[in-house]
Amino acid sequence: MICMTAMCGVLTLSSCSEEVMNMEGPSTDSGAGQSQLRVTTRGDGDTPFQSRLYVFNAADQCVQQLSPDANGQLVTTTLPAGTYDLYGIGSDDLSHFVWPSADDAIPTMAITVAEGQPMGDLMMGHETITLSDGDHETLDIQLTRKVTHVNSILIHEVPDEVEQVSVAVSPMYQSILLNGTLADPSGTYTVNLMDLGSGDWGATPDEIILPSLDKPTITITFTKATTNKSYTYAAAHPIKPNTHLTLEGTFTGLQGIVLTATMSGQDWEPTPNDLSFDFDEFPIAGQPYQGYFVVASDPAHRTATLLHDTRVSYTAPANNTQANWLAAINAAMNSLATPAFAGANALWRLPTEAECQVFSKNTDYVMSFSPTNGYGYFYFYQNDATLKWGGYQDTGSALNYVNGTTFIPGIVLQPVIDITY
Repeated sequence: MICMTAMCGVLTLSSCSEEVMNMEGPSTDSGAGQSQLRVTTRGDGDTPFQSRLYVFNAADQCVQQLSPDANGQLVTTTLPAGTYDLYGIGSDDLSHFVWPSADDAIPTMAITVAEGQPMGDLMMGHETITLSDGDHETLDIQLTRKVTHVNSILIHEVPDEVEQVSVAVSPMYQSILLNGTLADPSGTYTVNLMDLGSGDWGATPDEIILPSLDKPTITITFTKATTNKSYTYAAAHPIKPNTHLTLEGTFTGLQGIVLTATMSGQDWEPTPNDLSFDFDEFPIAGQPYQGYFVVASDPAHRTATLLHDTRVSYTAPANNTQANWLAAINAAMNSLATPAFAGANALWRLPTEAECQVFSKNTDYVMSFSPTNGYGYFYFYQNDATLKWGGYQDTGSALNYVNGTTFIPGIVLQPVIDITY
């Protein structure tokens, strides 16, 4: 169940080893060298929430673990004079998490989800207070929600031949520390959709997750048999905490997917936060894209390098020099049409040595090795101003890369092109 309490509260207290009983007001007999601290709790609604608080001294040692009284309104405790960091936690159900004891707690400890439990609602806050001998202080701790709620995901007009649809969002935070800091932004949130009929695939996860690191990449994958085709978008805004997230998109053939992502506050954040964006087909290195082999892909900058789909014919020069070979190769590349989806300034070029090493040994899409001598095809490439050829030999136990600068007409011209998508 999703907690619909307001995003702020003030925590009540109990001691590390035993509960401190709630009192009508602060006692005037706090003991020599002791200070009295009163903590109250408030919320904008009537829905109660569970809370606890860890108190650390200046040496980052937990000196008390505090929990609310029955009314969740007021508790008083005593502490020696000094400076303390108080880390407050609130949830509709704290049993979703594993909480450290006072003896084990440190501010940078990761909070873990209890075995067999989903991630639960989580609000956190921090205050620092300095107490002198005999002080009587009252402290309010404001809690802010640290999690995101995923409402639903829906994709329309999925082709009939698609057998599976999944949606992945990354990078997402994977953990949160006791001090409220989000940590480990290496996660991916993935949802497998169900076929709802009439081209609609969807899911209603009703899940609580941690937010994204900055602006995430959202990838939709269609699967047919063992073949995957992915569509992606770099979101314009982060997926923020204290919001409800809904994704809805429509597949539009070669144009990809038009997707709308809505992050609304509802009973959490008061101001809706909407994201709208288009999805395009995502080139994945080592896989085909629009009929071309993807040599390299950079999703962060939405660029990719594609290999020409066929070997290009060229006329070998009579005079075997670098300049003459380059002239013959450039003449052949200049006559090639560029893909319709490539930019106006995109041109075919010779691959680099690193790019040649990628595709010249990829037997799935490009070539095969000779059963006689183990050699594959040799391809032209260019390092700086020098024209070379390179390729691989399969020795049976390893692939060995070979290259050279002595040219014969049998060397393959298969250029590459850089695109932005």
